[in-house]
Amino acid sequence: MKLAIDHADGISFGSEVINPEVEKYAKKSGKPILEFKGEAEYADAYNEFYDLVLENSEVLAD
Repeated sequence: MKLAIDHADGISFGSEVINPEVEKYAKKSGKPILEFKGEAEYADAYNEFYDLVLENSEVLAD
């Protein structure tokens, strides 16, 4: 999981319960994190999160 975090542009928690060590490592990475969202709010939160990730990503850089 740490290797994935190191190479990710953003982190999405897919569960309410996250291994504390992984959660701490993810938060220390300084990368955008999408906390777990329930079914009702997931779609909007996901779209907003990935808009943020793409804005900060080198993929769209000039």
